Amino acid sequence: MNSNHAPNFIEPDDRRFFISKWETTFNEGEENKEDYFTNYVRWLEREDGYAAIAHLLNSRDISKVQLSAPAMMTEEKEQVTTLMADPAVAETKAESLTSRLIWLCKALVFGRYLQRREAAHNCPASPVIA
Repeated sequence: MNSNHAPNFIEPDDRRFFISKWETTFNEGEENKEDYFTNYVRWLEREDGYAAIAHLLNSRDISKVQLSAPAMMTEEKEQVTTLMADPAVAETKAESLTSRLIWLCKALVFGRYLQRREAAHNCPASPVIA
């Protein structure tokens, strides 16, 4: 993920994001942020950095890439999904699941009622349920 901040929230079953590694600070002993980006822009513009990136992308074999496949799960993504759980989303999911289960139970009960009613209509000895 390219960002100046760690991800706020990624669901455990997320299929969209690939996270290989994230860092939000520069390590001590390394160049500071301003020097890093100054050197990076210089490399891009004066040392054929754009050409190097274009060559890398042009020579990369992507014949086996499946664009519709979920993003691969990495150790870093697993950490993010467990550390960044959002209680509001979990609660909403639980409420949604509960309401779907209630609907399903009502549908099953109503289905049994309809089956019994149909059986009663087809059985001459039984009274018809109105």
